[in-house]
Amino acid sequence: MGEKDTELEDVNETGMDQIKLDIKFVKMTIKSLKSNTSSGVGGVPAELLKSGPEKLYELLRQIFEL
Repeated sequence: MGEKDTELEDVNETGMDQIKLDIKFVKMTIKSLKSNTSSGVGGVPAELLKSGPEKLYELLRQIFEL
């Protein structure tokens, strides 16, 4: 029960946990995507994300950071 209480303390006003992403983590995750696989929901191929500039990684970090 104590663990559940701790989780609730970290919830912000919107009811969601706040996430802080490091740009290095975003780059590592994108680089680990498998090439020549089907696109995700957004239809963006992994090769396009992997070959993107540094600015793309920063924008993705901002999008996924709550």
